[in-house]
Amino acid sequence: MGRAAMVSKVPLLVWWMLQIYLLVAARVAASDGGSSSSSFKFGFYDESCPDAEKIVTSVVQEHFKSNPGIAPGVLRMHFHDCFVEGCDGSVLLDPTTSNPNPEKTAFPNLSLRGFEVIDEAKRKLEAACPGIVSCADILAFAARDSVQVVSSILHESIPARASRLQQLLQLSMCSNFSIEDLQ
Repeated sequence: MGRAAMVSKVPLLVWWMLQIYLLVAARVAASDGGSSSSSFKFGFYDESCPDAEKIVTSVVQEHFKSNPGIAPGVLRMHFHDCFVEGCDGSVLLDPTTSNPNPEKTAFPNLSLRGFEVIDEAKRKLEAACPGIVSCADILAFAARDSVQVVSSILHESIPARASRLQQLLQLSMCSNFSIEDLQ
């Protein structure tokens, strides 16, 4: 998909991604209330795995470059993970003999995309900081970064669109066209 085609779809995509992200955030806030010892903390991995967030961000950006559809896929996966029992990473679990039917294989989750992003981030994090960063946190970071990478494209495209409008207005003045003629 060319950059121009991708940018034309960005505003609606960002709107939907932000809606889902806000739903997930509201669900998490309502279920936890921020009072438990497991509540969110900015910089949680600053000492135990200082590059954790950078690693996840770079993986999301790499995958997004080759497949822009991965961003909403990762965000949707995070939503599905948080929707039932909270954001615990259970949607990432593969079937085992002791758990032959995990959340991942439930009907609503069969169409989820982006597992390869989380798997790659987990591999890189395990190489950098073995056993430190939870899969639930990786998924949360990746969802956040997915929204960010798409919204950055939107912000990049706004000046270009404004510039094209300015050019059209200048051309219309030179050609005796009115703004109504441009519509």
